[in-house]
Amino acid sequence: MANGQAMMVGIGLPPYEEVQSYADTNGLHFPMVSDSDTRIARAYVISSTPTLVVLNRSGEVAYKHVGELTAQTTTEVVNSLGLGAITQGE
Repeated sequence: MANGQAMMVGIGLPPYEEVQSYADTNGLHFPMVSDSDTRIARAYVISSTPTLVVLNRSGEVAYKHVGELTAQTTTEVVNSLGLGAITQGE
């Protein structure tokens, strides 16, 4: 994060073939990575998908949303937390 910006990155859990399809269908246009060893899911106590976890600069959970995730949901979360613009990832 730089200058108050947030970066969205999707973390995919099995079945991986559904992750990108879900993102495309719901207008979620940010990078998706696989959590094949479920290390990330365990670290942030993610037991079902989709789940949105927003971390602060220290890596602590600032917000967590379990359930359907749309572009509107992500925009509302970013606005409510005052995160500024969302970048598409690097």
